Amino acid sequence: MVKKIYSQNADFQKFQVLKTNRNKRYKYGEFFVEGVRNINGAVQGGWEIRSFLYTREKPLSRWAEDLLATVKTQVNYQLTAPLMAELSGKTDTSELMAVVAMRPDDLSLLPLPENPCLVLFDRASNRGNLGTLLRSCDGLGADGLILTGHAVDLYDPEVIVSSMGSFFHVPAVRAADNDTVFRYVDQLRRRYPGFRVLGTTAHRQHPLYGEDLTGPLLLMIGNETDGLCHAFKEGCDRLCTIPMAETSTASSFNVACAATVMLYEVSRQRALASIQALGAVKEFTAGVFDLEKKQFLPRGYTGTFEIVSLTGTIDSMGGDFYCHLHMSAADKTGQVFGGHLNRAVVSATCEMVITCIPGRVDRRRDEAIGLNLLQF
Repeated sequence: MVKKIYSQNADFQKFQVLKTNRNKRYKYGEFFVEGVRNINGAVQGGWEIRSFLYTREKPLSRWAEDLLATVKTQVNYQLTAPLMAELSGKTDTSELMAVVAMRPDDLSLLPLPENPCLVLFDRASNRGNLGTLLRSCDGLGADGLILTGHAVDLYDPEVIVSSMGSFFHVPAVRAADNDTVFRYVDQLRRRYPGFRVLGTTAHRQHPLYGEDLTGPLLLMIGNETDGLCHAFKEGCDRLCTIPMAETSTASSFNVACAATVMLYEVSRQRALASIQALGAVKEFTAGVFDLEKKQFLPRGYTGTFEIVSLTGTIDSMGGDFYCHLHMSAADKTGQVFGGHLNRAVVSATCEMVITCIPGRVDRRRDEAIGLNLLQF
């Protein structure tokens, strides 16, 4: 269905308040979206598009026409060009705008993998910082964002615009109160052995780079001015600091910058990597997998060997680093032995190249086969 709007009637005024009035947004359960990247993100992310707004006084692009033809909505609105210009927040009026339904604030709906990394932002007070944090969560693989306390509105148009489309790809939930967060953390501790909560502080505490961030994790990021509230500080397993230059006169990093650094370190520690090596060993243990017995059959070798090939991967399993290596080595006669590598002792030297690959891959035990298989 298409409704035509020629004046600032009740429908038009509703669009205006969706842009400017937080309380009205939550009354209607809707928010306003503008921009090609953001609208594409909403559609691709499976968000419910309630309405599209457009004008027929100017030709629409194929992109806009395709969305109008293929995306299911409740009702679309055809406005005059001046009304579209008045609604648009851009110098060049957007050809298409959207009204999108909010998603429920339910922590249990956050889709968590085997080894999650979550971010909590306490009392965010700057729209641009919240949008930037959403973008960093998206870019560095965080599994969800939790917002707490009296904060800027997650659905504010400035937040959505500054996220550059990432808003629609990062599951975000507003927690009703701190107790809700602590109950959720208790659930995560029961579900994920070794689950940790790390908080940030501008005061000199434990350096971030000294922490093991490979396991299930919640990063707590504090308010731009006051940092984390006392309750959250007390609830952290460790308070961490990003070390600054000794010559620095800055007291702290911008909150979005600090969160980005922390997420990068998580991503770096969890990175998938490939290994290639050559060199010499004086003893090693390698074997083959017996599918019927569901176990590796190792065999030890001692002597003088040159590594013909050593390849493998580094990923993670249950929050711990996991290496899977295969090696073949030749003895003095040229005979080559090899298989799945359990251990090796270098004799002269070993030159190893480890290449990090963007992304995260975990492993899970497949009891039917008896192997730890990759989980993408």
